[in-house]
Amino acid sequence: MKKMFNTCRFAFLAGGAVLVTAPVASAATVDCTSLTHPVYIAGASEVKPYLQQLAILLGSSVSLIYSAPSACVGLGDVAITGQTEPGSGFSYLTTAGALETCTAGANPYPAINVDIGVSGVYPSTCITPQIPSPLPASLFDFLGPVQPEEIVVPWSSSESSISADAAYIVFGYAGQAFMVSPWSASTDIWTRGVTSGAQLIVGDAIGLRADKWLSKLGADAGASQIATSTTEMVTDITGSAATSPNATIGILGSGTVDPLKNATGGLKPLAFQGIGQDCGYYADSTLNAFDKINVRQGRYEIWGREHFVTNVDGAGNPVASPGAASNPVPSADADVQTVIALITHNPSVVTLTSTPSLQSVIQAETSAFFVPECAMQVARTSEIGSETSYQPSVGCGCFYESQPHGGAGNLSAYCNTTLCTSNTDCTVPAYPHCNFGYCEAQ
Repeated sequence: MKKMFNTCRFAFLAGGAVLVTAPVASAATVDCTSLTHPVYIAGASEVKPYLQQLAILLGSSVSLIYSAPSACVGLGDVAITGQTEPGSGFSYLTTAGALETCTAGANPYPAINVDIGVSGVYPSTCITPQIPSPLPASLFDFLGPVQPEEIVVPWSSSESSISADAAYIVFGYAGQAFMVSPWSASTDIWTRGVTSGAQLIVGDAIGLRADKWLSKLGADAGASQIATSTTEMVTDITGSAATSPNATIGILGSGTVDPLKNATGGLKPLAFQGIGQDCGYYADSTLNAFDKINVRQGRYEIWGREHFVTNVDGAGNPVASPGAASNPVPSADADVQTVIALITHNPSVVTLTSTPSLQSVIQAETSAFFVPECAMQVARTSEIGSETSYQPSVGCGCFYESQPHGGAGNLSAYCNTTLCTSNTDCTVPAYPHCNFGYCEAQ
């Protein structure tokens, strides 16, 4: 079968790749029963780069203790009464952004009642475990920054683009019965499993339910391989690259892909041609950029907000798990509220002058290669749903583009001409608000 796609000749910014390094995970252990102000988080492994930056921002004020069983399992830890997360998977995110494996002194870390379940998809998207839909009044889905999901090949691959139709065949048949060259060897096709937010959202984009992807489970044994985490997916793709760079393919979030673009043994995101599109778009303006302009303006389809589900009180405020008292160190409502306030840019807490400030929160999201909500120009309210024009309450598109991981200073045309220190500097009627040094529409 021929490849059914072309790459769009769209260019917004020019500029070479910037090779960056994310915080490095540590092999150290720590007695997590000695930590103060803990907040227990479980879910998507692809949110780790963002949580690492959030931990740096929080410093010693809150201790983030995190496990990555998968998006839907983490949501189930919060939404399903009595479900706890095994302690063996938890790590402390240090104030330097490193991960240290939790122990309970000389003993293994116990099962944990989770405060925040994190996912790259809506709770209703989960197939297993099924999350109550709609969520009961005792739970709320707080929205964080945007992360694109990308279909990824080794950097050494000669491929540059894929269509939704082609991806349907690649991941639905894994080289069995039907195939798309060069992705025709089942042993080089890597998936994430039915509880993974990455597989769920990519599945929606290509019209293939996450539980219909071929995998190494049951009757599909040997058809393709499941990577149980983003770290394992990176290892699998880069490992396969040594012998079959063109045949290797997988899925990952931009927070994992971007630091490894254009690196020796690195990763290449493919331009994606969605259903009904005439050509494929990178998430960024070019392969080597980091501006996410095609996500922000609605051309690249595979993206979603990060979802942080917590218990809430009668006023809708996030609170600690009902089982918090059973945890080694109980979490407090105030600490859960602090974390959610930063994630959601709560204007009553996170301001220009607060500590941490709104600007520092935006920088943390950008440093993780996530897109702040305030840099978006489109919005959607369902998985891969229709997009509508969007104007954030406080725009940060220009500031985002000025950051190393958001465009590296290759700014939109209007950003270059409207630098400011106050609203009075913003003389162009369409951009009257001075936000973070740049004039914005709102």
